[in-house]
Amino acid sequence: MVADEMTGTLANARSLQTAITMMALDGKNSGDMPNGALPANLGVKTAREYLRRLTENHYLSEAELRKLWIPGKMEIVNVASTDPPDTAFLIVKTQASSERIPTSGFSVMTMGGDGGSYSRKTDGRALKLPACTPQILPGE
Repeated sequence: MVADEMTGTLANARSLQTAITMMALDGKNSGDMPNGALPANLGVKTAREYLRRLTENHYLSEAELRKLWIPGKMEIVNVASTDPPDTAFLIVKTQASSERIPTSGFSVMTMGGDGGSYSRKTDGRALKLPACTPQILPGE
């Protein structure tokens, strides 16, 4: 994948992260979701179920979600509000890879909102991403 495509994919991931963060903060502040609005806090079983919460609660429209979410390439890690901010939350495979957690050609968004795209094998190893094998939500 070329640099422009990686930048666009990262922008989509960042927009998705913003909507997720807004839902988590609103849920915590309003008391509607006192345990937080991240996948492990809500007890969702699939990425689709989690993403549906974003549209049901009006953080994204169905059209926006279709534009931002790339099935088969984007992965949501089953994180909880108690996980540290540098925990990988969204992983985007930007190159064909049979690895569950790619070591090259990927973008990452953390719970804290940091993110980046990485194109070399050494990038993934240098990040030590993830420190432990994350539980990734199945797509369906």
